[in-house]
Amino acid sequence: MKLEQIKWQLIQNNDRENIMDIIMIGLGSLIMIAAALYVIFILPLQLHIKKSRQRQKMLENEILEIEFEMARSKK
Repeated sequence: MKLEQIKWQLIQNNDRENIMDIIMIGLGSLIMIAAALYVIFILPLQLHIKKSRQRQKMLENEILEIEFEMARSKK
């Protein structure tokens, strides 16, 4: 009877470890998927926004230069 109890406890412990392994693998997979989605979608969008802001600043500076030149030429 004691041997059967030990066998049963070992099987239960092994099942718990297997379940924990499956959970950890699942969490790792979710983290990898999230990282991939970030790299595929969010990172390019952030770079696009950064370039757009740089272009906007450059255009604003050009407009200011043209306005300055126009104001100076009127004098």
